[in-house]
Amino acid sequence: MMLIQSLLKGVTAVDDNNILKGVVVNNPSPRENFINAVKSQISLVEYDMKPEGEPIKGKKWYKVVDKNAYTFVRYSVKKIKILPTQTDDKAALRVGTTYASLIKFYENLIKVAEAGELDDVLDNVAAEMIAERKASRERNAADPEYQAKREATKAKRETKLLENHGGSELFEHNKD
Repeated sequence: MMLIQSLLKGVTAVDDNNILKGVVVNNPSPRENFINAVKSQISLVEYDMKPEGEPIKGKKWYKVVDKNAYTFVRYSVKKIKILPTQTDDKAALRVGTTYASLIKFYENLIKVAEAGELDDVLDNVAAEMIAERKASRERNAADPEYQAKREATKAKRETKLLENHGGSELFEHNKD
């Protein structure tokens, strides 16, 4: 028996979207996502300034080179243009000369975001990303080659789980 079948034995779908309404509430706004990402950048800069303990994971938006501190401003994987003189969203910003100037810039960027001054930009980028993901899902759903690869990967993963965990005994607790 496949793992998913074992897991779902005795489970039924309920066609009422209101049952869990208000329970699963973890959809941060684009502003909250952005602020959290900027806070992560501050943590990365602080680690670069004083590398102690486990390295912090994350994609750096910045670089300090030749007494210049540069950064991009990003929303998820998209670089965004916030300075009127930026020619495009791929232009880096020089924000000072040190890691400390990066932190100051990021702290001020958080204040600007908290004040709602970037909401239009962030909402537009978030909507653009959602549209791109939807288009990609639709393209992939219509692509037989993609679907075949996806099914092969799924079968391989299930086989590996069975090998590593002794088959359906993994879900013995789900028997009623």
